[in-house]
Amino acid sequence: MSIALAEVPHVPPSSVPEIVQSLAGPRQEIEAAFLNVGDLLSRSAGLLDQIGSTFETLPRDLDRPEVNEATARLTQVGSKAQEISDSFAQEQQDILRLVDVVAKANRPITELRKTIRMMGILSVNARVVAATVPNLEDSDVFTTDIATLSSSAAKTIAAFTAIYEKLGQEVQAAAAARDKFEQSQSGTLSGLATRIGTSLDAVTRQRKRSSDGSAETVQMSRAIGQRVMTAVMALQVGDATRQRVEHIETGLRKASEMAPDVLSVVAELAAAQLFDTIATLDNDVAEAEQALGQLARDAQTISARSREIYGSGGQDSSALSRLNQEMRHATAVLQDCERERKQLGIVAGEVENTVKVLLEHVAAVQAIEANMRLVSLNAAIKCAQLGPEGAALNVIARQLRSLTTDTVKAAEAAAERLAEAAELALAFSAASGDEATQQMEQLEQDAADGLKLMESVEVRIRDALLVLEDAAPQVARYLDGASGGFSNHQDISETLSDAQMQLVALGAGSVQKPEPGSEMASLLEEIRKTYTMESERQIHDRMFGKPAAAAAPVLVSVNDGDGLDTFEDFDSIAGPITAEDTKAANDEPLGVVEDDVLLF
Repeated sequence: MSIALAEVPHVPPSSVPEIVQSLAGPRQEIEAAFLNVGDLLSRSAGLLDQIGSTFETLPRDLDRPEVNEATARLTQVGSKAQEISDSFAQEQQDILRLVDVVAKANRPITELRKTIRMMGILSVNARVVAATVPNLEDSDVFTTDIATLSSSAAKTIAAFTAIYEKLGQEVQAAAAARDKFEQSQSGTLSGLATRIGTSLDAVTRQRKRSSDGSAETVQMSRAIGQRVMTAVMALQVGDATRQRVEHIETGLRKASEMAPDVLSVVAELAAAQLFDTIATLDNDVAEAEQALGQLARDAQTISARSREIYGSGGQDSSALSRLNQEMRHATAVLQDCERERKQLGIVAGEVENTVKVLLEHVAAVQAIEANMRLVSLNAAIKCAQLGPEGAALNVIARQLRSLTTDTVKAAEAAAERLAEAAELALAFSAASGDEATQQMEQLEQDAADGLKLMESVEVRIRDALLVLEDAAPQVARYLDGASGGFSNHQDISETLSDAQMQLVALGAGSVQKPEPGSEMASLLEEIRKTYTMESERQIHDRMFGKPAAAAAPVLVSVNDGDGLDTFEDFDSIAGPITAEDTKAANDEPLGVVEDDVLLF
C-alpha cells in the first residue's frame, strides 16, 4: 500500500507515541462494546431458546391421551346436559298436566260433597215423613239407615276432601318450584350443550393449530439457534480487532526505538494492517447488526405465533381457558339441577303418597255407593208394601235413588281423574327419584374429572405464556441494547482512520524489501511472529514477501477467560516449529498443513 506524500500531512517520528496512544482508546472501546453486545446476545439467546423449547413441547401436552379422554368426557357431559334439559322440559309439562288433572277432579268431588249434603237433608225429611205414616212398622230404613248412611258418608267425604285439598297444594307447590327453576336455570341448562360444544370445537381447533405449528416452532427454534451462532461468530471480530490493534501498537513501539527508515517501513506496514482492520471491522459490524436485526424479528415472530395459537396469557385468552370457565359454570348449573331434582323428588313422593291415600278413600266412597243402593232398594220395597199410604215415603225413596245415581257418577268421575293423577305422579316420582339423582351426580363427577384434566393442561399453557410474557420483553430490551452497542462504531472507525492516515504520512510510501540479516528484517520477522490471524500474515507477505525460512504457522485455540476462543500462532507461544516437529516417534505426520494452518 502506498499513498503519495502530497495527499497526507507530514508526521514527524516523534509523534509515534501519540499515534500509539490514539489507538489504545478505540481498541478498548471496541473490546468493551463487543463484550457488552456478546453478553446481551448470550442472554437473548438463552431466553429465545427457553421460549422455543417451552412452546415446542406444548403440542405434545395437548395431544396426550388424558386430554383426549377429557375431551370425550366433556363432550358426553354436553350431550347429557341436553338430554337433561329436554327431560326437565317434559317434566314441566307433566307437572302442569298433573295440576290440570287434579284441578279437574275438583268438580266431581264438589258434586259428591253436594250429594252427601243432600242425603243429610233427605234423612231428616225421611224421619219426619215416617212419623206421619200410620201403622208403619219396621221404619228403620227411613228413620235410622238413611241417617246413619248420611253421617258415615259425610265423614268419609270430608276426609277425602281434606286429602284432595292437600294434593292440590302439593302439586301447586311442585309447579311453582319447577317454574322458578325454569326461569333461573332451564335456559342456562338448555344452552349448556351448545356452549360446551362450541368451546370444545375451539379447543380442538387450537390443538390442531398447535400440532400444525409444532414443526414450525421447531424450525423457528433451530433457525434462531443458527442465527445466534452467526451473530456470535460475527462478534468475534471485536476480539480479533483488539488483537490486531495491539499488534500494530507493539510493532510501532518497537520500531520507534530504531532508525527512521525502519520506523517508516513499520509505519507503512501498520497503516496497511490498520486499513484492513477498519474494513474488516466495518463489514463484520454490519453483519452483526444484520444478525441482531434478524434475531429481533425472530423473537417477534415466535412470540406472535405462540400468542396466536395459545392466547395472550390473560384470563379468557385461550380456547382451553374459556372451556374451563364454561365447564366450571356447567358444574355449578348441574349442582343446582341436582338439588332441584332432589327437592322435586321429595315433592313427587309426597304427591304419589297422597294420591295413593285418595285412591284408598275412593274405595270407601264406592262402599257408600253400594250402601246407598241397598238403602234405596229397601226403601222402594217398603213403599211398595205400604201401598197408597206409603206415597209420601215413595217420594223419599225416589230422591234417594236419584242421589245414589249422582253419587255413582261423581265418584266415578273423581276416581278417573285421580287414577290419571296417580299415573302422572308415579312417572314424575320415577323421573325425579334416586336413579335420576345418581345420573345427575355421575354427570357432575364426569364434568369435574374432565375439568380437572383440562385445567392441568391449562396450567401448563399458562406457565408457558408466562414464560413468554416475561422473556419476550427482556429479549427485546437485550436486542435493542445489543443493537445500540455499535452506536459509537462510526466514531471508532473515524479515530482509527485518522491514525491510519498519520501512519501513511509517517511511512510516506517507504515500502522496501529488507536485506536478509538486517535490523529491519529482524524486526519485521519478529513482528510477523506476533500475528494471530492469517489476514495479518497475508498483508505482511504481500508487502515484504514470505520469509524463506518461515515454517507453516500452527494455530491453537486459546481461551482468555472471556468466553470467546481466539486463535494464536503457536510460534508465539512455543517458538518456531519445523516440518520435522510435526512427526511423531513412529514418523507418522501429526497433521496436514493447509493454507498455513496445521489441521489435526
